[in-house]
Amino acid sequence: MAENLIPLNNFISTEQIPGDLGIFEDGLEALFSNVFVTDLESSTSLYKEDAHYSLTLVSFTRLALEIPGTDGLALVLNPGIAETSRTEFPVSLGYSWPVLRYVEQFNLTSFDFTPRSFYDILIGVAGISEQDMLKAVIDTFYELTVPHEHEDDEELGELDERSPLEKFVSDFNQRFTPVTPLALLSDADESEVLGDLFVQLTSNGNQFDILEIAFSGYIAGADVGGMLSRIEDLSHAFLPNFTIDDLKRILIPRIFVSLEQINLALQFPRSVLKPIDPETNEVIEDENIKSQLVFNAGSLNFSSENGIEFEEASSFSFAKSLIGNTGITLEFENVKLDLSRTSSITEAADAGYSEDFVGVFIEEATIGLPPKLFQNNPDQANPPEVAIKGRNLLIGTGGISGTIGLETTGSPFSAKIGKMTASLEAFDITFKQGAITESNIFGKLLIPGFKDSAGNDAEIEIDVHIADDGDFSITAREADGIKLSIPNILAFTIRSAEIGRKDDQLYLAVSGLLEFEDQGGFLGKFLPAEIDIKKLIIWQDGSIEIEGGSLVLPTAITIKIGPAEISITGIHMGTHEQNLNGVKRKYRYFGFDG
Repeated sequence: MAENLIPLNNFISTEQIPGDLGIFEDGLEALFSNVFVTDLESSTSLYKEDAHYSLTLVSFTRLALEIPGTDGLALVLNPGIAETSRTEFPVSLGYSWPVLRYVEQFNLTSFDFTPRSFYDILIGVAGISEQDMLKAVIDTFYELTVPHEHEDDEELGELDERSPLEKFVSDFNQRFTPVTPLALLSDADESEVLGDLFVQLTSNGNQFDILEIAFSGYIAGADVGGMLSRIEDLSHAFLPNFTIDDLKRILIPRIFVSLEQINLALQFPRSVLKPIDPETNEVIEDENIKSQLVFNAGSLNFSSENGIEFEEASSFSFAKSLIGNTGITLEFENVKLDLSRTSSITEAADAGYSEDFVGVFIEEATIGLPPKLFQNNPDQANPPEVAIKGRNLLIGTGGISGTIGLETTGSPFSAKIGKMTASLEAFDITFKQGAITESNIFGKLLIPGFKDSAGNDAEIEIDVHIADDGDFSITAREADGIKLSIPNILAFTIRSAEIGRKDDQLYLAVSGLLEFEDQGGFLGKFLPAEIDIKKLIIWQDGSIEIEGGSLVLPTAITIKIGPAEISITGIHMGTHEQNLNGVKRKYRYFGFDG
């Protein structure tokens, strides 16, 4: 039996394409003529509020939809297959629209979502009669007053002990002035009284529409929120626990679509990206081979409630490509897209994101930088490859997580800066839901003519630390120390210097050895040859402190004053504030332990 293949354009014409997609009209027309429908089955409920369709889309060519105005950017369906090969896409789709069960020919586009429109829909959904509405109005808006146990309390005033039916008749006669005033049957049960009231309202010259009276007399008059609240209260007389939100869910159609075995690719023109051969690391010269962002999906589901979801593992891949002629390359590995608001991909869940995470996971992203920018010297034949790497990146709701850094192959990245040589041996920052949890930035600076204590060119190691709250520190250190001196007085060998910010204050901190060169003079009699300064901090406001509070001398200094000897074991230095004659003043001080 021959297969029944029907062109897709028999079901959908380009005239039915939404305005937003009109730019694709020419491409879609060619696409529809090359796609066929088979195995079509459908089922519809009695009132057409539920429908389900299943079919198979068949194509005998690789399908590509060029995006107009992009000079060759195209969306390719099943990019891995040959140019002429049969592919099939099982499709399921359907809708559920409960309001159609109650309101025939309901038109959502003309529904204005006003309280009156909600009320009219509620009447249709509930199927309530005018007589039932009369009882609902009395039960909702005319309460039975229970007498207070202290009836003589003057603050309570006079209690209204009439029944809800009596209150309704009196109020209705006063507000709506019927031709024949309403009167209550005596010696009758409630159902008989209600039946008689309905007859009175619709006869003997009275022609009241109870459904209209219910809205205009008991719901209208408040603000929108108040009217919606009154509609809810009224509905509880015949639909317990019913809410306006329930009504909205009935009005809005729920749509679902499922596609199986679908792969897509975004194909780039070679003027934008050129694919690189992974073996030779050279640009592929064949003009017919183009760079593609390939989306590998098992099963793709869409629903108006949950958005887009993938039942099976799905990922993006993008092979290494050259961006134009810039020398910059781009590459992605294992990219996953999460568009569901009700579930998360494993990587997002493991990183502590909630189930409503929407975003993308990238196991590894690489931006390769042109090697000629990072030569150690102009004569270097094979400079290192330098790239910006992103690893285990989660980008979306909840902020960014993962590590971003600079990586090199071979020798460390280095560059000439005038006569100096700067090298960067490590650079990476780790984020956790938008917050910096770790930073690792380390490099060296070689300064010709700037000597260390051993007489060699100073090679300064530089560490940078960045904190999430904006605090940072930049530390420079030299293993042998850099010697600064005031001739014949002192010399300071700097081992490290640090600039940073802490608690919104900038500071400079230094450590090293302090040596007094006046060994034959006054200072030489009392001070040791070297004093080890662990950390001297100078804050931006001018205050000075020694970390830990004091300098501990390696050996005690003994000073003889008359018959007494004083042994000094530590020196303090810092700043202090106190009031003098009512004015706060800042002091610098030296102190001694002994």
